[in-house]
Formats: sequence, C-alpha cells, structure tokens
Amino acid sequence: AYQGHALYMLKRYQEAVAPLRECIRRGPQVLLGHVWLAATLVRLGQGAEANAVIAEVLSRAPQMAMARKRWRAPWLYRDPQDADHMIEALREAGF
Repeated sequence: AYQGHALYMLKRYQEAVAPLRECIRRGPQVLLGHVWLAATLVRLGQGAEANAVIAEVLSRAPQMAMARKRWRAPWLYRDPQDADHMIEALREAGF
C-alpha cells in the first residue's frame, strides 16, 4: 500500500493503481489500501469506481463512517498541502 501511496503523492496516479490493487488482492483486510486506491481513482477521473471502493470499506468497517467525519490525516503528512491533496480526493470519493 505504501508504494501506491508514495506514487499517489508524486501525482503518478496511473502507476499507483497496480501496487494498490496488489495490496488489496494480497491483504483485503488492509483497508488503507482501499482508501488510497479510492483517492487515486478520483484523480484518474474514475469517481464511480472510487465511490464503490469507499462504499465497500464502509460496509466492511462501519466504524470508519464515524472516523471519516473527523479524519484530517495531519499526522501522516508533514506538509498541510499534502494532507489536503489526499483529503480532497477522499471527499470526492464519498469518504
């Protein structure tokens, strides 16, 4: 998942898809891979698929529905613009 996330942050969205899908294939319980894939799909203009990925995450982990209201991810990103880059895409994906 982290390779895909790194590629996302470098705005190499197309390259990020394969490692994120591989993460999901190998460890479907790793929900962060799903979340990062959804953000990547939004950036690639595939909003409907991104919405479906987030819907699956929320159905598998309903507690994330509460977390999404207060999730801001500043702990993950040194630069606030990087956090905004992810948060905006996740909002578009329905998270």
